[in-house]
Amino acid sequence: MSTSIRSLLGLKRWKEDELKSLFALLIRELHAEEEKLETLESQHAIIGAGHNNGGDELVDIAEIRRMQDYAEHLVLQVRRQRAVIAAKQNQVDEARAFLLDATKERKTFERLDDKQRRDAEQDQQRREQNDADERAVITYGRRKEKR
Repeated sequence: MSTSIRSLLGLKRWKEDELKSLFALLIRELHAEEEKLETLESQHAIIGAGHNNGGDELVDIAEIRRMQDYAEHLVLQVRRQRAVIAAKQNQVDEARAFLLDATKERKTFERLDDKQRRDAEQDQQRREQNDADERAVITYGRRKEKR
């Protein structure tokens, strides 16, 4: 029985390691998506700041329309990116929950394995003590017979 517990414990450790790897991958992907959002937001801020800076420059209506179209395009990209980040965050949260469950299972099996190991050691000590007691009784009985 202890062999099956140890093999199950090995599987639980493997599962936990796999989930840790998946969790780390999802975290990296989330950070990459957040960096994309920051880039888009900074581009939008630059466009907004450039648009608001009035100067002595000549106003080109076509350029203003292109800038406005680009700003609207950036707003749409920012919204999409926020949705992507929200979905990625949900994946991270789900992976975190799976990882916590796997860790709990592994710890449970480790405790069970430790308990079985202690029980086996105690059983072995009991058998050794019984053998020693039997030898002592036999030896004592032989000495008594010789007298």
